[in-house]
Amino acid sequence: MSAPDFIARALAVQERRSVRRAEILRRLQRGILRGGLRTAAMASPPTIAGTPSGTSAITGTIYGIANAGTATAAPDTTRMTFLRATWARLGGSFPSFYYLKGTAANYNGSTVNAGTAPMVRFYSDAPDLELVNKVSSGAYSVYVDGQLVSASTLGAGGTGNSNDQKFTRITWGDGSGTYRKVRLYEVEGASNMSFGGIKVPTASKIWPAPLGDDKLRGVVFGDSFTERSLGKYLPQMLGQPDTRASGVGGSGWIATNGGNAFKAIERVQADVIAAAPHFIVDLFGLNDTGQSTAAITAAGNLLYNTIQAALPDTLIFMTGPMSPNTASNTNGVAVRDGKLAVCTGRKNCFFTDNLGLNPPWVTGTGRSGSPTGDGNADWVTGGTDGSDTTHPTDLLGGQYLAQRIALDAVLGPVTGELAALGY
Repeated sequence: MSAPDFIARALAVQERRSVRRAEILRRLQRGILRGGLRTAAMASPPTIAGTPSGTSAITGTIYGIANAGTATAAPDTTRMTFLRATWARLGGSFPSFYYLKGTAANYNGSTVNAGTAPMVRFYSDAPDLELVNKVSSGAYSVYVDGQLVSASTLGAGGTGNSNDQKFTRITWGDGSGTYRKVRLYEVEGASNMSFGGIKVPTASKIWPAPLGDDKLRGVVFGDSFTERSLGKYLPQMLGQPDTRASGVGGSGWIATNGGNAFKAIERVQADVIAAAPHFIVDLFGLNDTGQSTAAITAAGNLLYNTIQAALPDTLIFMTGPMSPNTASNTNGVAVRDGKLAVCTGRKNCFFTDNLGLNPPWVTGTGRSGSPTGDGNADWVTGGTDGSDTTHPTDLLGGQYLAQRIALDAVLGPVTGELAALGY
């Protein structure tokens, strides 16, 4: 190949990459502008059985697991679309090969989970169906045509052996053919959901619900903030349903939760690189508080050099430490400065200073269980019962932070970058 030909080919490759990058930016922008929180239950919901039963009430077939009951059991992608995790059989022997589990977060050498909200999508015309999971499995939310069928999670409880199947029945109208209609179902699970499939009557069918070609793969990479409600609400706010949550409590770029959790570099191959995301949202930092800026910078450069060697075109959106109050804002400055140093000048990296904004995302000294009246921490912070001084409240706090991340830390930089490119 002549030198001019070599140069021409190199320029053509670079041009294609530039066009591809701009298209991903535009998809992200469209997704956020069209997205939004899905929190309201439908006005006319189906009838949902109460406590899950160990006995099926439907005559039909369970779909969702290919070769169920064998050592080669696997997700049945001819029937369903599996998102937000790497899905595989729960185990290689009875009864685990009757269930599937998704993996998005590798805690340490022996523990994995599916992140915050693994998802299974499918279409069905069934007027009556059952969701199947394991008695000891976590609960899940169900969306039909984009709306929650119940404000409460489903599938919790049940009696019998912990490995037994349990069935949660969803019936439209009286379950007769009069109520047959093609509907889009999205089953969004808890971190320990063991998915056993969907059972429909013999006359009904199930088929996959793939995402549109404008959708992207994303990874939210972080600590317990990601592990909790942010992993549920960020995909909604970003308008990108296939955004997995790789959150490990107590972890950081350096922190290992006293040796009980992988730090970021130790799980980056399995949780990020293997997923080949179009974009990453990095929310680490709170557990690294106390580390020097230099130490954070060194750890971050190692981490993102590794990521970009494998994924040179992946977009990176980075914030300072997630913060529960004003004191934490101050304590997190050294970590923030280290993260900023890692991102500055790095291709495809965008940093948002959530601590230095006027005002910061979270201010004050209170929490939902003990408000002080000096900032929004009174309702943003509090965890599940209001006593948690670190994590966001499960509903309002998680939703608020997801909105700020999507709008400030992703949409803002994306819009600016597109403007610079002439869009």
